[in-house]
Amino acid sequence: MCPESQAVLDELARYSAQELENFYKISVEKVQEEYDHIQALKNETATNYPALHLFDGLMYRNIKRDDLTKEEQTYLEKHLMITSALYGVIPAFEPIAPSQTGLFDEA
Repeated sequence: MCPESQAVLDELARYSAQELENFYKISVEKVQEEYDHIQALKNETATNYPALHLFDGLMYRNIKRDDLTKEEQTYLEKHLMITSALYGVIPAFEPIAPSQTGLFDEA
């Protein structure tokens, strides 16, 4: 994670669940999931996946992700970057943790 992203995460990790509820304007049920997720990110215990597998917005949904040939895999590794609000512009197969609320999903 780049220093700028780490700074955002560090600040979010200071929030209580109730403060996150007000900040995100999300339900009580959803806020505990997000609180736990932020703490897992901060503690580096969150499960990571290749970035391309976590993004399904308009820019990404038609990109083949499974059963790639070696040539397809190599092409994507060389030419495809993912835009994430939390992680910034990253390689398609960069391991990242999924976001719970969508705050950090692509714009």
